[in-house]
Amino acid sequence: MDADQSLKKWWLLAPKALRTLEKKPRVVFMLTRYPARLRLTDRVGWKLRTTKGTLALVAMARGSLHRVAGFAGREDTAPGWLVKRARDPAINAYHSRDRAELRADLGLPSARHLVGIFGNVGERKNPQLTWEAILASGADADLVLAGGFDDVVRAWYDALPEDQKARIVKRDAFLSNDELDRFVASVDAVALIMTNNGPSGIQGKALAAGVPVVTAGSTVRAREVAATNGGEATEFSAAGIGAGISRILRGESATPDQSNIPMATADQFVMTILGVDEHGRVARGTGRSAR
Repeated sequence: MDADQSLKKWWLLAPKALRTLEKKPRVVFMLTRYPARLRLTDRVGWKLRTTKGTLALVAMARGSLHRVAGFAGREDTAPGWLVKRARDPAINAYHSRDRAELRADLGLPSARHLVGIFGNVGERKNPQLTWEAILASGADADLVLAGGFDDVVRAWYDALPEDQKARIVKRDAFLSNDELDRFVASVDAVALIMTNNGPSGIQGKALAAGVPVVTAGSTVRAREVAATNGGEATEFSAAGIGAGISRILRGESATPDQSNIPMATADQFVMTILGVDEHGRVARGTGRSAR
């Protein structure tokens, strides 16, 4: 996993080291930052894709790499040529139909609209902009921030006036996967306001729980929202984000569903990365077996 940095030197250094091994391994790389679908005008994306693709081909030619996979949006069913597209799973142990019970268990307000930001609540997730969007739109909603804060977000929250703090639920602590599932399923909308152009694990949890997302900053997440009726994809501004949140809270967004695309499961995700079938056997054309 996260082999992007290793790929830079693997093609050069790995062949010699692997030749010393009595039993040769089957090597699989997972690239977490490989853009699978790009606009022709995306120069940065094409530079990343061309460089990583070339290094992967060289490593394969030298016998030190047998399979490469990368994250894909849940709507992207293309298999991929060189880098196989592993669709991010959509899994949540809870569902929004149990929202009242979940809020009671988590100590969340039962009679308020809630917009949530979860996981590592750092500056890159833009809680400041999301809060500004809620205020600017006039949405009658509170913000839930649950997960470990970074220093920037912690300082921003501490500097807020008390009347605004009263509308922000703050859980500055690590969340277990079960806790994360419960928080996601308990809110009315999940905010994914990030400029990294890739899929989001939180978006998958929201989709599985039937919770709409408002997203900005990623064409990958925007395509997924369109394909799954998963919420609102907006421009990266307080006005755009606020309008998207308001549409969700007014019930004007479609209910998230995956009926028009195959389910993105954990089993399929792993099989795509490793190039194996449901029995763990290496599929034909995916590189030699390590057995």
